[in-house]
Amino acid sequence: RMRVGETTLEDSQTQGFVSHQIKADQKNRYLTPALVNGGNLQAEIDRTADVIVIPVADADRLSLPYKDKKSTVHKTPKQVVVETKDGKETKTVIEPKDKDGKPATYKTYALPLNSVRIGNVDVYGLNAVVSEKPGLTTTVIGRDFLKRVWPSWSNRTLTLVRR
Repeated sequence: RMRVGETTLEDSQTQGFVSHQIKADQKNRYLTPALVNGGNLQAEIDRTADVIVIPVADADRLSLPYKDKKSTVHKTPKQVVVETKDGKETKTVIEPKDKDGKPATYKTYALPLNSVRIGNVDVYGLNAVVSEKPGLTTTVIGRDFLKRVWPSWSNRTLTLVRR
């Protein structure tokens, strides 16, 4: 059964292998539905990301067992606010603080995944990071997934070909 955006390409580029195409949105992001361990979520394909990063909201919704995994604590990144007054640009750096006035932190958890499926393209045995980072709302699928398929970018379209 095929869904919108899925296609089996019969040309010299994909040689008849099963593939899935994703068109870039207006911000040049490759957003697509994905199945992680069989659960549905919205994901962004990002070739600059090393690994798969799953927000805690998605992990909780999919009942991924991350809370018993080893965690790492990270400092919440500083925010830069840029204001323009009378033609002059002013940058203000804000360091997020917790309720006690200490630098804010968040945790990440390493988690093995059974499978990640985008369209008809499946990859098994990947690792992911579940992140509590503030502002992270979409699962990011990075090079760890991409190096296990044949990706190609052309005319703002990403084609994933099952190996």
